[in-house]
Amino acid sequence: MNSNQMDKFCNIDVEHMNKENLVDVENIKIDESDTQAKRFTDIIHQIKNPYCFKSGGIVVKVRYASTEKTISQSIMNYFSCLK
Repeated sequence: MNSNQMDKFCNIDVEHMNKENLVDVENIKIDESDTQAKRFTDIIHQIKNPYCFKSGGIVVKVRYASTEKTISQSIMNYFSCLK
C-alpha cells in the first residue's frame, strides 16, 4: 500500500459509500504464530482500508488529529463533559 492509496483511504466519504463493501474486523483472521510485522501486514491486507471498516456491523471511521493530547486525555475530557 503506497501513500497515495493511504491518502485516498483516509479521505473517503463514509456518507456516500456502499457500506456493504466494508470489511468487518470480527471476520479478520490472525495467525498468532506470525511475527508482529507479518500480523500487521496481514491485518492491513484483510481489512483493505485501515481508516474505514466495520466492527460488529457498525461503521468505524478513523481520523487522527494534529495535537499533543493523548487518546486517554481526549476520552477523559469527553466523559467529563457528559456530566
